[in-house]
Amino acid sequence: MDFVGSLAFRALLALFPGLIALVSILALFGQSEESVVRLLNQFEGVTPEDTWESVRPVLESILRAPQAGLGLVIGLVTTLWTASGFIKTFSRTMNAVYGISEGRGVFKWNLQMYLLTAMFLLLAAVGLIGSVV
Repeated sequence: MDFVGSLAFRALLALFPGLIALVSILALFGQSEESVVRLLNQFEGVTPEDTWESVRPVLESILRAPQAGLGLVIGLVTTLWTASGFIKTFSRTMNAVYGISEGRGVFKWNLQMYLLTAMFLLLAAVGLIGSVV
């Protein structure tokens, strides 16, 4: 099976909208631009230089945008959708590893995966905001 590749793809797909949502949250709650730039500098240390050169201007423009709320809504919805893809793939991977068939219905399974994703995103946001503050 190709679960590992799928998990890596889904994680990478969720990363950029997550950064947009995080920067929008910080801008919306009045964090100074300096503290957000420090956080972005920390991200710069763990990303390839070419990638960061294309991502950083977008994040800085969101920080300076007059309507951070729109970036927040778009970022959160996109992050929830892409990150839930990761959580769903992880769930299917664990079912395959343990040889368990999914017993929940499609609606119940999707609802639980979206709620689990929202919980993980909330915990990650609180942790990152706590490190900035």
